[in-house]
Amino acid sequence: MTTELQTQRNRVAKTGLGNGLFLLILAGVAVMLNLVSTDLYGRLDLTGDHRFTLAPASKKLVSDLKSPVEVKVFLSSELPPPYDSIQRELSDLLSEFAANGDGNFRFTIVDPGASEEDKAKAANYGIRPVTVGEQSSEALSVREVFMGLAIVYQKPSGDVQEVIPQVFPGMNYEYELTRRIRKISSEAKVPTVGFVIGDGSFFDTIISEAAKQGGAEGQDPAAAVKTQLAGQLKSQLFDDLFSVEWVTLDQPVADTIDGLVLLGPTKDLGAAGAKNLDAFVMKGKGVAIFQSPYRTNTPDIGVIPGMPKFTVPEENKTGLEGIIESYGVTLNKDTLIDRKSPQVSVVEKVVAYMGNEPLKASVPTLDPRLPLMTNINRKSLLVPNVNLLAFMPADRATPLPISSLSRTAAASAAQTAGTLNITEVISSAETTVRRNNAMGLSVEDATEEKPDEVAGPFPVIVTIEGKLASSVGNGSTDKARLVIASNGDFISNVFNRNDPLADPRTLRGMPPALGQSVQEYRESAVNFLKNATEWLVSDADLIAIRGRGAVAYIDGSRLDSSKKFTMQAFNIVGIPILFSLAGLVAWQLRKGRRAALAARFKKAA
Repeated sequence: MTTELQTQRNRVAKTGLGNGLFLLILAGVAVMLNLVSTDLYGRLDLTGDHRFTLAPASKKLVSDLKSPVEVKVFLSSELPPPYDSIQRELSDLLSEFAANGDGNFRFTIVDPGASEEDKAKAANYGIRPVTVGEQSSEALSVREVFMGLAIVYQKPSGDVQEVIPQVFPGMNYEYELTRRIRKISSEAKVPTVGFVIGDGSFFDTIISEAAKQGGAEGQDPAAAVKTQLAGQLKSQLFDDLFSVEWVTLDQPVADTIDGLVLLGPTKDLGAAGAKNLDAFVMKGKGVAIFQSPYRTNTPDIGVIPGMPKFTVPEENKTGLEGIIESYGVTLNKDTLIDRKSPQVSVVEKVVAYMGNEPLKASVPTLDPRLPLMTNINRKSLLVPNVNLLAFMPADRATPLPISSLSRTAAASAAQTAGTLNITEVISSAETTVRRNNAMGLSVEDATEEKPDEVAGPFPVIVTIEGKLASSVGNGSTDKARLVIASNGDFISNVFNRNDPLADPRTLRGMPPALGQSVQEYRESAVNFLKNATEWLVSDADLIAIRGRGAVAYIDGSRLDSSKKFTMQAFNIVGIPILFSLAGLVAWQLRKGRRAALAARFKKAA
């Protein structure tokens, strides 16, 4: 028995010695790996959209650099929350760039507060300190910090630079870096996007109002505002990715234009305009048409002077309807209604009297004729960072109906044959219904169900790609590239800053479903217009990067009270219980192993 016990103890001792040697070897391997990896960088990214791994476009950009790029980050140390995550996130990302830069990408991170020389360097790049708040256990204080960076492309002919004066938590650092590096290092021609005017669009209104106001002697006010608008589109909306020019369709579109955008036309383009637009499409160049089948009109019926004018919807005949249909899509003259899903808020004019004095007020209310579009096709390149779209009317008091799109029989046959691809990018919710020929439908009528309603969902924005033949004698193309939308109101609101619901006094005290609208709707519209424009000119590399890490829109109004309670209970109680159960299982397994080992020793003794 003694011999068996000694043998058991020797076996345990050998096992312990083996485990010790294994740990020493493992530690040595770890030290060697650390030494070897000093000049290497790698990271495992398990996120669904790989947001912590460089996109292929970013990797290719830095790997193809012809000259060195240096990123100089000026960042103060010991930043308070939430700014304290900036250095780690930037350092990780810049290390990814450097690992793929083949020696042509370098970066430094310095604290300008520690050196007057570094502070002067930051100032030379136009990076100024900003004020942030700091909460300690004793008091709330503020201090000036640096949070900017400069990108320097060291060309043989001289350095070229781009500057981000201030970074902030949540910024899409990869997009900002990639687009700026591409801007200063690329030798390719910058695409030119043409915006059509002279068609009664949103921009025509701005230009005509400027012309009425006049300008300095010898200055054309319309020309001045067109130059100003083009500059704003180029720098503020499109991040200097494209050049912007104004185009009229009464003459052929210049070959220098790479993509064409029509934002809410309301005038008849005529035979010449239709033919010139079609000729551009047949060259294989991208076109986006945002057109409603309706428009507003202010009839002159001898209104009493001083009384407000009123508007009425009417059919919008621009000459584009037939062209769009020849490309495979019908712009339906119907009205979409959704009484169950979230809706866009409108302004209802209310007049009350206090004695003999009229009191006018703008009361926000929801409109079933203006449903939010949350049915997004995530396979489309146009919507990676678009979680909803609101056809928010430019004039909330007189909104136009939202209409649907449908494929023609010929287009369906071409899609089956594989020569044409029509993709539904954004559609209405499944709770949507439509009524045909309901142009003057009121809010009251829309709230009542009718037997002639057809159940949805219905597409409102589609893309068309592939082979198309001209219907006006311009030949054909195998590279058609179009975006068709059944309404253009959401685009015009990118530029409209006079929304009555943007007034904080109006927003105060409103239900959340109403108060969320203005900024969120505009941000989605901006993202969609950027994406669609890049897609038109076949320059889609940045779209996926821009959409990385986008926060999904969750509308709590679509959850009933029981579901809300279940989700809250799981977050508060369920997750801790799951971790506790996991720990309990691990403890029981360890306890069982100890008991088995003790039994073996007891038996041996």
